[in-house]
Amino acid sequence: MAYFLISYDLNTPGKDYARLYQFLVSANAKPLLDSVYAIPWQGDATSLRDTLRAVMDQNDGIVVAAISQQTYASWNAKSVIKF
Repeated sequence: MAYFLISYDLNTPGKDYARLYQFLVSANAKPLLDSVYAIPWQGDATSLRDTLRAVMDQNDGIVVAAISQQTYASWNAKSVIKF
C-alpha cells in the first residue's frame, strides 16, 4: 500500500464538508497541516483524486502526490507517518 499526500482548498465559505472529513477518517488519513493529509491508498493518484472529488464541490482544489519514506520529510506536523 502506498501513501499519498493530499492538499486541498475548500472554496465555498460556510459549506458543510462533513462527507470529506468522514472519508478522511474512514480512510485512516493522517492530518499533517490544516489542509494537508497523508493517506494510505491501494490505488493510484488519479483514483484517489476522483474519490475525493466526489465529496468536494466543483470549485474546490486538490493536489494528490505519491510519497515514500525516501521522498518525505516534515517538521512540526500534526501526525507522524509510519511507512
